[in-house]
Amino acid sequence: MEKTSGILRIVAGGYLLYSAYNLFQAVRTGESGNPTLMIAFSILFVIVGGVILFTGIKGMKQQGLFGESEDSEGEEDSEGGDMIEDGENHMETDKNAEESENAEKLIAAEDTETAEE
Repeated sequence: MEKTSGILRIVAGGYLLYSAYNLFQAVRTGESGNPTLMIAFSILFVIVGGVILFTGIKGMKQQGLFGESEDSEGEEDSEGGDMIEDGENHMETDKNAEESENAEKLIAAEDTETAEE
């Protein structure tokens, strides 16, 4: 369902940008009856269409729907069971592992200090 929503946003945003371009061309060629109104709507369509297009692309990227085939569902990481999709989360997994190691070292150091007292 989210994939369809993202595609519809991209299409709607693209259409508004296309309409803004056509309105502006009509003003340039003198085909419009009220050029001020046409320019105002062109600017409005560019802003709204750009935002809709941007949110559609951003949403699809966040869901991992750009540049992936339908078959790729991620692979299981051998250490912690974290899902890794095409290497996107390797940095995050490495960072979590490093933080865990640092926490273990801190606990070991505190235990050593406690034992010495």
